[in-house]
Amino acid sequence: MNYLPLKLEKLRKHYNYSQSYLADVLGVDVVDYMGYENGRNMINYSQVKKLASLYHISVSEIFRNDEEVTLYDVAEGQTDKINIEYFIPKKTLLTRAKEKPLLSGAIVGLLIVLIIGSLLSIRRKNRPYVSYADDTDRLSVSDTSVLYIDNLGAVKGSGDNSNGQISNLPSEHATKVAEGSNFSVILLDDGTVTSIGLIENYQKELTKWKNIVDIAAGNDHVVGVDNNGKVHFVGDNSYGQCDLQDFSNIKNIYCLPHGTVGVEENGEVHFTGDFVGKKMLNEYTSILDVDGNDNNLIVLKKDGTCDYVASYDDSIYLKVLSWKGIIEVACGDDYFAGLKSDGTVVVASLSLNEDIISSWNKVVAIDGGKNYLICYDSENIKGVGKNDYHQFESKETSLQTLAKVKNILVDYDSKNVNVSFDEVTNALEYEVTLIIDDSTKINKTVKANESAKFDTKDLTDNNLYEISVIAKGDNKVYGDSLEAKQEFVYINGSDEVSDEKIKIRSNLSGSYRGDFEEYLKDLGVSEDRIEGSVALINDEEPLMCDGTVETVLDINGITPGATYTKTELKARNVTYTYCKLVIESPIEDNETTDLED
Repeated sequence: MNYLPLKLEKLRKHYNYSQSYLADVLGVDVVDYMGYENGRNMINYSQVKKLASLYHISVSEIFRNDEEVTLYDVAEGQTDKINIEYFIPKKTLLTRAKEKPLLSGAIVGLLIVLIIGSLLSIRRKNRPYVSYADDTDRLSVSDTSVLYIDNLGAVKGSGDNSNGQISNLPSEHATKVAEGSNFSVILLDDGTVTSIGLIENYQKELTKWKNIVDIAAGNDHVVGVDNNGKVHFVGDNSYGQCDLQDFSNIKNIYCLPHGTVGVEENGEVHFTGDFVGKKMLNEYTSILDVDGNDNNLIVLKKDGTCDYVASYDDSIYLKVLSWKGIIEVACGDDYFAGLKSDGTVVVASLSLNEDIISSWNKVVAIDGGKNYLICYDSENIKGVGKNDYHQFESKETSLQTLAKVKNILVDYDSKNVNVSFDEVTNALEYEVTLIIDDSTKINKTVKANESAKFDTKDLTDNNLYEISVIAKGDNKVYGDSLEAKQEFVYINGSDEVSDEKIKIRSNLSGSYRGDFEEYLKDLGVSEDRIEGSVALINDEEPLMCDGTVETVLDINGITPGATYTKTELKARNVTYTYCKLVIESPIEDNETTDLED
């Protein structure tokens, strides 16, 4: 017996939806929808997916007759199992085979043929992509780049590619993407995770993850959940975003720029790190989605409504509280957005063009950066807001930006300055520029494997100069890279370099502040060119140290692991940030001590 019509009716009545409303959601006439509930019409898979999103359950829970459906209790704010009589066959095919031994061989043989056929079908190169994640997992953005999965499981990107984060993306088998500040993370259908642009030791750690079912990324950290609910993580923990020891039995994971949110199977919400609106999360026993940045936070509750915290005037955002039927949320510096189950998008904004957003339809996923919003309709990426990196709809959108040039090396003799660097995949040539001052620049164009040479006649002894390199694309498939720069000090001398070269330690970050400054002085960096400052949270509060010493965080002016001459080091300005120690105030002694004889 087919219990699907009865299940559709009970699901609708549970949420008190009308048949006409559900007909609008599915894009059919109300008479056709009535046919789904009385069994006269056959509902298709894409329509069931829409209903599953609306009811916040899986497609299998609608189709299958042998499992219960757990739903949100609209009246009590708790979960409730819908009461449907489930059909469980009394005798399976194999059971009947055991009862009739003569048929068992034929049946087993038939099953083997079916299994082999299925495996061969799965192995086909151009097989239809079947995601194990929701459609909303197919899109992720940072403040400068966009990452998405097409219908064949291929990952594609647009926007900033300065760290190679949207180059060499997987061409199949992707089920979820997560975009960090300048890196990409992809969950594959075999439960493994790959990344592009992430720090090398973090990438190696990710390759060890197995049986992963969900991933998320913040600005500088990555979190994954395996099929046992165990949480895995790599990355920066300056804000406590990786303090995940209390996270267990996690079903879904979400990342904010400097925070992590996990939801258990039973709906309990865990969170850690630094972000606005943390206290609000204590109010919920379950959430379906969360998004935020340094200024705002929006939460999607299990009943399809939203709550939020805004750093701007709340008056324009009060409409967020009236939204219903939301399946995914996003926010930026001055907007909140929600994807509805009917494929349209609602927004509350101070700057985004709401007329453009209201024209979007058949949307399956949304996400946003600080000042722009993206939607994906399974075929096209559309956007609204600032498009500084060509993240969406522009003439340059179809061009994939080349990766930024790395490891620029500058050497010289009495006649020439020689510039070499690492090759960039798919670059046709390189534009190399010697920057003498603001008004004097000398350009050279070189091919791959060629070094650029500049005459030293225009250079002055012991002056600081700069080299700029841009990888050039074909302007058909690949666009030019962002500019990479390297400073150097020119010393007028013989054909042999007259200054000793020194390789900088690679582990300077995290070292004790005093030791760091002494090390720089030993290298020859002038004391008056070294300047440290306390790192700030949200540009206001100082970052406090976890330990008992002030440790170095970010370094500018020198690159750990790079090689410089002593003259170069002497001419460099080095700035750095560090965490601040909690210093207790000394106890005042009210008694006067006489120090005289």
